[in-house]
Amino acid sequence: RSNNLRQTTKMASDNEQKLDELSRKLGVQEEELKRAIERAELAESKLKSIEDELQTVGENMKQLEKSAEKAVEREEKLKDKILQIQQKYKAAEGRFEYGEMNIT
Repeated sequence: RSNNLRQTTKMASDNEQKLDELSRKLGVQEEELKRAIERAELAESKLKSIEDELQTVGENMKQLEKSAEKAVEREEKLKDKILQIQQKYKAAEGRFEYGEMNIT
C-alpha cells in the first residue's frame, strides 16, 4: 500500500509539474500573441496612413493636370492673339506703304 501511495503521490507531483510547465508555455504564447497583434495593428495604421497620403497625392496630381491643361489653353489663346496682332500690323504696314506711294 505505501508503495502504491508513493507512486500515486509521485504521479500527482509529476502531473503538477507538467501542468505548471504547460501554464508557463501558455503564458509565453499569450504574450507573443499580444505582441503580434500589436505589431499587426501598428502595420495597419501605417498602411492606412500611406493610403491617405496616396489619395492626397492623387488629388494633387489631378489639380496639377487641370492647371497644366488651363496653362496650355491660355498659351494657345495668346499665340492666336499674337498672330492676329502680327497680321493687323502687316496690314497696317501695307496700308502705310500704299499711302506713302500715293503721296509721292
